[in-house]
Amino acid sequence: MSQPKLHPTNFQGNVYPRIASELSGDVGDLDKWQEGQEQHQHLLEQSHWVAGQLVEQGIEAYIEQDLTLIGLHSRQAKRIPNFRNINFIPYVAKKNRRKQCKELNYYLEKNPNCRLWTITTGTRCNSNELNTRVRALHRRVSRINSEPFMKEAGATFVYRATEFGEVAPVGTADLSFHPHCHALLKLSHYLPKDKWSILLAKIQAYFGAYSQDNGRVKNPRELVKYCVKPSDLEHLNSAQIKTLYESTQGLRLCESLQGFRKLRGQIRTEKLKVVLRKGIHKLVPSWNQGHAHEEIPLYLQDPEARDREVTPSVLAWCVPARVFTPVTEPVFLVHGLQHRDPASVFAWPEVIEMERSIKVHTEMLTVRNNTARKERIHESKSKVYTQTSPPT
Repeated sequence: MSQPKLHPTNFQGNVYPRIASELSGDVGDLDKWQEGQEQHQHLLEQSHWVAGQLVEQGIEAYIEQDLTLIGLHSRQAKRIPNFRNINFIPYVAKKNRRKQCKELNYYLEKNPNCRLWTITTGTRCNSNELNTRVRALHRRVSRINSEPFMKEAGATFVYRATEFGEVAPVGTADLSFHPHCHALLKLSHYLPKDKWSILLAKIQAYFGAYSQDNGRVKNPRELVKYCVKPSDLEHLNSAQIKTLYESTQGLRLCESLQGFRKLRGQIRTEKLKVVLRKGIHKLVPSWNQGHAHEEIPLYLQDPEARDREVTPSVLAWCVPARVFTPVTEPVFLVHGLQHRDPASVFAWPEVIEMERSIKVHTEMLTVRNNTARKERIHESKSKVYTQTSPPT
């Protein structure tokens, strides 16, 4: 699949104000926004509870960081939770899947002939078997693309996301799992009914356990879910959560394959970003130098830096979102505020200049849209001639 190759020279200065002006000001449903805020708060409380259980068992669940998210228009701010990158902490799982969902959406819009598959590993297992069972599943999913029957059918698995099924307590320290994965199957061409049936049978025989075609993908969130449902964690004690942590160490729960891996590699190499514009996912130049905040090795990973005074700075400008109000607005990430007043950042030259640039682009966009609207009205309006009008 051919993708546009963009080589921007000034990401933040040229790209972000234009995109921010186009994506800001979109008013969402107030009731849905409030419901989302309540769900987010509940997820955050669950995450701190899980992290607390790990800490109780002597496992580090937090990292040293100082990140604040601020709304450019609302002037509101909130601290970013400092959880370790532990996949079954609900907040971490939600953050990690956000970018994957956007990139999957973009891939599916370009490759609509994809289907969702569920692949299991057999009967339930305990914590001692989990790691081995999951690794074996990952190997089989990765190797199936090289099978002759897959190449003949023009079928390839391009993504898989592993889940542990319903996690149930066993005794006081053990757990029961049902490991399986959701995978994305891409077809290069239409298959007649008889050939499709043959492919289904061969895939089933290859995995040796239950596997099923679940039809076309309607929403990438069907693939990228929580590896453990947050509600399942509420029934576990700290010893069992420790067992879950130890049993899942070293597992790569999500993996891109074939064409989707190439696309993601291109996005990283060419410093692109997927954004949603007018209901369509598009690739645009990334406006932040470096990486997203979850990928940045923070200064606090240096033990000597923890004791030094840090000069606060803007770490990243983020895609406009409804974080603080039901209206999308530009939001940015500030590093090193410590106990300073977040309102002080609006006096920084960088923030003042960005706000001014976004305003200029917004005014230009408004003028352009109004001009186009007037032209359409003029063209559609029938002409009325007076007595002095020249003959046609």
